[in-house]
Amino acid sequence: MTDTILKTPKGRISFPYVFEGRENQQGKLEYSTDLIFDKEADLSGMLATVEKAKEKEWGSKRPNNITSPFKDGTLKNDTPDKFGETGKYPEYVGATYITLKSKKPIAVVDINRKAITKEELNAGCYARAVYSAFAYDFAGKIGVTLYLQALQKLAEGEFDTSVDIEEAFAEETFTTAYADQKSAPKTDNSNLLKG
Repeated sequence: MTDTILKTPKGRISFPYVFEGRENQQGKLEYSTDLIFDKEADLSGMLATVEKAKEKEWGSKRPNNITSPFKDGTLKNDTPDKFGETGKYPEYVGATYITLKSKKPIAVVDINRKAITKEELNAGCYARAVYSAFAYDFAGKIGVTLYLQALQKLAEGEFDTSVDIEEAFAEETFTTAYADQKSAPKTDNSNLLKG
């Protein structure tokens, strides 16, 4: 008898590194993707799987600081990056997301279970994943992680990255203030090209 195959609900792909891995913090190659779920997604099956992983690792004596694999998308968007900038991930706002990881390449297929290429899997498309959940207690970090085993693209999609021109340039007044270019202030940009 085979083990039960665990599948996520349908979500939207973000940061797909499933064809070409990237180095993790330990310097090891890792394949991963985020999967973003809307408010209506039924995550009860995944929650039950995570609870089983906790029970297997700690039983009734669970530590208090267990890191959940379920993340707050609004918090991701509102948290400053290394440059202090926020609001860079509007597609995450109001959603729950997970990060699935694998130490080796995985199968990536379409709705007909046919293998697809990197060019056919873009951020914003809809997909589901086959996964497993394991608890960890390593280097002072305690939590449950989700291992990516396979990924299936379900439908096309892309994130809206268009810009509202009226809003983007609302404070730009140079076209009217300096309609006569002879009155525009002179700017010296020669230093920009110096090392």
